[in-house]
Amino acid sequence: MTKQLPHIELYQSPKFGQNEDLSPKEGDDDRCVCCNKPLNKEGKYFVHMSTDWKVVPFGEELSPQEDQGCFPVGNACAKKIPAPYKQK
Repeated sequence: MTKQLPHIELYQSPKFGQNEDLSPKEGDDDRCVCCNKPLNKEGKYFVHMSTDWKVVPFGEELSPQEDQGCFPVGNACAKKIPAPYKQK
């Protein structure tokens, strides 16, 4: 039997609110869920979130009532998230 990894807290940058005013560059279509900076298509990861706003290990199945879906994370913030919890 494989041990299931726990759901973990999402890293939240202390500058999240300040980054709201940053303007995206042309072609940037998302913002990092951790720091709120605009993201380009090449430099992002994704985290899978539950409805209680915990990061779920990739590959773990959740019921539709518990599944919040995937959210983008930038390279700098992705370094603060363990490997089993992020995906390019």
